[in-house]
Amino acid sequence: MRGLTGLAWRSLTARRLRTVFTIAGIAFGVALLFASLVTDATIEVAAERTVHDLLGRADLRVTAFGQRGLGADTVAAIRQTPGVAVVAPELERRTFLGGATAAAANPPRSVSVLGVDPAADATLHDLVVVAGRALTTDDSQVAVITAHLAADDGLALGSSLTVLGSGAPGTYAVVGIVAGDGPLGSVAGRTVIVPLTSAQAVFADPRVTRVDVGLVAGSDAASVTHEFEGRLLREPYVVTTPADLGASLQASTSEFATTTALIAAIALFAGAFLIFNTLSMTVIERSREIGLLRAAGATA
Repeated sequence: MRGLTGLAWRSLTARRLRTVFTIAGIAFGVALLFASLVTDATIEVAAERTVHDLLGRADLRVTAFGQRGLGADTVAAIRQTPGVAVVAPELERRTFLGGATAAAANPPRSVSVLGVDPAADATLHDLVVVAGRALTTDDSQVAVITAHLAADDGLALGSSLTVLGSGAPGTYAVVGIVAGDGPLGSVAGRTVIVPLTSAQAVFADPRVTRVDVGLVAGSDAASVTHEFEGRLLREPYVVTTPADLGASLQASTSEFATTTALIAAIALFAGAFLIFNTLSMTVIERSREIGLLRAAGATA
């Protein structure tokens, strides 16, 4: 064993450049494989966090299919469906701020207004309030904004902002600031959260964009979804579960994950080829040396 070890060390030190390239190839392949695994794990965690941010503790989300929205009759039908415990309707619209806030921005930047039922929404969604307070059922002309929007537009607790819409503009006092980008990460974090009835008045729209649903303990999401098919007949809709949303997010990143895995596999193959090449060259050199020694012995 010592002889083989000594032979290996002599071979490695005799061909230092080859040894360096071999070690570098192996290290590079392992590093790429590790990076690929870490990236996949990070994407999976990010997808789970996104699902939680969007749906919270909701078991189902009923979203309007198209721009028309869901009317009061549809929301009532969802609420009366067996197995449904909590119904949290939401109205989401893109718009601009008016007044001094808009004058300070050049060019003006859009915001997303999210109208919620404060009591039902608090049951299903957790907003991390970093300053002030969350909305309550007694609120009307007050708003909670994201920290991102507050930093962008220089807003703080007590600031006044005006939301423009199809109806009369709504003026709100900021009573709370939530962490980061808030519940709508896809809109650059510029979100204003107001009571649902107030948002419907500003946009002159009694409908809602979607309804998050919390089920009675022990109820099956598939059974409740089947009940919806027989009850929600007036307006087109789409039902989404947390698993569906998670699968959609995973599918959107699957190509990237496959690419990183392929690159890692190629790097590992290259490292294995370098090892094979080094061993082959070592065996050839040793065989040549042995042959020369035998020839010299025969001549002597």
